[in-house]
Amino acid sequence: MNNEKLTQQSSKGIYLAIILFLHMVIGVNLLQAQEPSSFQWKNRLVLILVNDLSEEVYIKQLAELNAHKKGLEERKLIVYHIQPHRYTVGLAGQSWQHSKRLYKKYKKTKATFEIILVGLDGGNKLHRIKFLGCKELFNTIDAMPMRRLEKH
Repeated sequence: MNNEKLTQQSSKGIYLAIILFLHMVIGVNLLQAQEPSSFQWKNRLVLILVNDLSEEVYIKQLAELNAHKKGLEERKLIVYHIQPHRYTVGLAGQSWQHSKRLYKKYKKTKATFEIILVGLDGGNKLHRIKFLGCKELFNTIDAMPMRRLEKH
């Protein structure tokens, strides 16, 4: 009789642990899949729209951003990699989420590469169809009223 109760309690503990684990995993995936609008008033966004991840301009752009991580952090920048059928958040470009919506929403030209700066207010502040150096990116941000307030 005691062994049966112990087995039942152990089973309940295992089920509880599994449920908690699943909630953690689902929560992490939801965090990674956040929509750009969820960062409004908290972070600026750099949206990189590219058809092919092997494009030279895309690779050069990632190298530029990776070389200036501190500047990105100081300016509260989050990088989105957006392709026609998927996207991911963060410089590393991992954990891709399947979605056509972001590409359709932000794609403005027929160019195979676009980079867009989205300000804290959610508005597009800069749009290029070629490589964007961090000097120009940071100068654009540093001239914004919200950024000037952050620095004081």
